[in-house]
This record gives sequence, structure tokens and C-alpha cells, in this order.
Amino acid sequence: MTSVQATTRGAASGIALAVSSALAFGLGGIFASPLLAAGWSPGATAFARVLLAAVVLSIPAAVMMRGRWASLWRARWRILAYAVVAVAGTQLAFYAAITRIPVGTALLVQYLAPILLIVVIWARTKQVPARIVLIGSGVSVVGLLFVIGPSGLAGTIDVIGLGFSALAMIGVATYFVLSAVPDDGVPPVALAASGFALSAVVIAAAGVTGILPFVATFETVALAGLSVAWWMPLVAVVLVSTAFAYVSGITAAGMLGARTASFLGLLEVVFATGFAWILLGQALAPVQVLGSALVVVGVVVVKLERSAPVTLSTVPIPIITMPIPIVDGHPVAPTPATGVFTAPIDIMSVPTALPTTVPAESLAEPTSVSMPMSVTEDEAAEAEAEMMAEVTAEFEAEFRAEAEYRAEIEAELDAQADAAFEVPFDADDEVPRDTAPLPVIDTTRIPA
Repeated sequence: MTSVQATTRGAASGIALAVSSALAFGLGGIFASPLLAAGWSPGATAFARVLLAAVVLSIPAAVMMRGRWASLWRARWRILAYAVVAVAGTQLAFYAAITRIPVGTALLVQYLAPILLIVVIWARTKQVPARIVLIGSGVSVVGLLFVIGPSGLAGTIDVIGLGFSALAMIGVATYFVLSAVPDDGVPPVALAASGFALSAVVIAAAGVTGILPFVATFETVALAGLSVAWWMPLVAVVLVSTAFAYVSGITAAGMLGARTASFLGLLEVVFATGFAWILLGQALAPVQVLGSALVVVGVVVVKLERSAPVTLSTVPIPIITMPIPIVDGHPVAPTPATGVFTAPIDIMSVPTALPTTVPAESLAEPTSVSMPMSVTEDEAAEAEAEMMAEVTAEFEAEFRAEAEYRAEIEAELDAQADAAFEVPFDADDEVPRDTAPLPVIDTTRIPA
């Protein structure tokens, strides 16, 4: 499989996971609404879902960590920010917002997180986003307005309520940014499990201090027209809309990046609206159907952005030189007595280091290698990694060949030296017979 095929498959898998995550999040309202209708407070619902999700994911997280617990400590600030800002902070801010402004308004502000990410990247890189990204963003925002509808935006607009909604928007954006962090040794399931455990502590503290009311009932509830036990929708919201939704969302963001994953996350509104129509019988106005279509179109338009051609800088290949002795114009192994080399030679040309005529222009070092096609940064990084792997393998092969060549010469010289200094013995003599002349050694050929 080529690198391009692997990248394409990876992107397709990331999109599938992101859409699955949005679908699971969209079901959250369907599963949680029976509990809220039965008297559960939003704080108690949020606490139960993150606490039980942490318990459910604890065993898979332990298996995936494989004893690498030090990685959790190294990623402690990422986990803490994920728990406090992305999970607990988002829910607390949203619940505080809907006590002062309409739910539709709070949702609209919260789901502007992808726009916030574009603005932040724009400010940091000083590069204007591509026109297609701006167009897709505008279409998605218009679609959100249509889905929420005029009724969802009706009511008194409170500045403090809008402030809480903005905090919830920052929490959602933080969720995607932290999820897209390159691999730091913490698998997505471990990040989610540890984040849920810490966020449960934060939400519990808010409940104990009275910031967030905690009320729960344990009676029969109505789910999709059926009378079921209170724990059934709770289990569904924990397994589907919390554990699976967050883990798949973290994985997708790591594969696609924060911006793309955040725009795909807007599909949650479309799925939530559709499920409310199918399962709860809530009628959809034509403008809401049009808004759902516009959200999908906006997401697709943003995803159609093509990355600019990437220029790969040349990676210098180290040339290692190693001095070896020269005898009669031929390289030989070092003498065992001194182990000292006398002449430098480039090991990349060993064992056939012969003088050749090289055009001067071929010695010029290229400054860069331009890719003739448009590729993403991930594809460029993968291509550069493959190139480095090939260079490293070739270098190691040359180095091994040099080592073998020197070992053969050294063994041959040792054998010749042993044969030259061997003194014959008689079986009956206790001392050697001085019958063989000592070899005459030309000391000028032995390097000092």
C-alpha cells in the first residue's frame, strides 16, 4: 500500500469516526430527556453520566495503557485541561447559560466553536483562511440559524447568559484541540476515562457547594413512547452518548485535526433534530430541514479545501570519515600493535574507493525538494519519514559492508603475522631450536 492510499484510508476512517461521534452525541438528548422530564436536574444527569462513563472505560483504559502509567503523569496538564475545561466546564457553562437565555441561543453560540478555531489559527499564523473555508463556515452558521429556528432564538437576551454560552463554546473548542494533540503515549480511551473521573470530581464539588443543583428520581420514565425503568436511558446515555461518543471523537480529531473534526461535529445538530422527529414525533418546519441541509453542505465545502503544495527541505546525509592505513597505495586494516589509522577515507565509498571524475554541478547541494502535487502536511511528513528510512537503511548497509571488509583484512593480517613469527619445536626439545632465521620486517611500512 502506498503512502497516499494509507493517508486516504486514514482520512476516511477519521471521517467515519467523527460522523459516528456526532450521531452518538445527537442521541444524547433523546436518552437524557426522559430523565430530565422525570425530575432529574441537569447537574445530576451530567454527574451520573461522566462518573459511570469513567467506571465503564476504566478497564479498557488499563488494558490500552499496558503498564505505561508514567505517560499519564507526563500528560497530566492535558488531562486536567480536558477534564476541567472540555468536559466539566462546558456542561457547567451551558447549564448556567440556559437559566438566563433561550436554549436555542445557547446552542447557537456553543456550536460556533469551529469558527473560533478558524479565528485563532488566523491570528496565530497571520494567514487568511482559504476562501472555500470561509464560504463553508458561513453556510454552516446560516444552517445552524435555520435549524434552531426563530422560536429557539426568541426571548430576552442577557449579556451574562451570552458570556456563559461563550465559555461553553471555548470548552467545545478546547475539546477538539486537546483531542487532536499528537500521540503523547495516552490512548483516546485512557484520556476519556481519566478526564471523566476528574470532571466528576469537579461537577460533584459544584453540586456540594450549591452552584449546581443535584436532584434525581428513581421512577419509571417514558422513552420513545415506552415506559421503562429510570436506569435504562441512563445506561444508554452513558454507553452511547458519553463513552463511545467521546472516545470516537478524540480518535477522529487525532486523525483529522481539530478544525475538520469540529466542523464534522456540527452534524450533531442535524442528527439531534432528525432523532427528535423520528423518535419523539417532534415536527420539523421546512426551514429546519433546509438548515440541516445547509449544515451538511457547509461541512462538505470546508472539507473540500486542498492543502497548498508543501516544500520538503533537504535532509543532510551525514558523511562519516574514518582513517585507515595505506600500504603501497591500497587500504589495509590497522596493525594490531598500534590500532592507529593513517589516511582518511569516506566509508560511503568503501570498499571500492577509486578516483572518478565528478561534474562540478553535481556536487551542489540542493536547497529543497518541491513536491509536484498538492499534499497535506501529514502526507509530506510521511513521505519525508520514508525517505529518511531509505537513507538510513542504505547507510547501515554501507557501514556493515565496511565493517566486514575491515574484519576480513584484519583476520588475514593476524594470520600472516602468526605464521611469520612461528618458531618450530622438536618434540624432544624443551627449548626451541634456533634453526630458522627471524623475519626481516620493513619498519618503514608500519605506521608509527
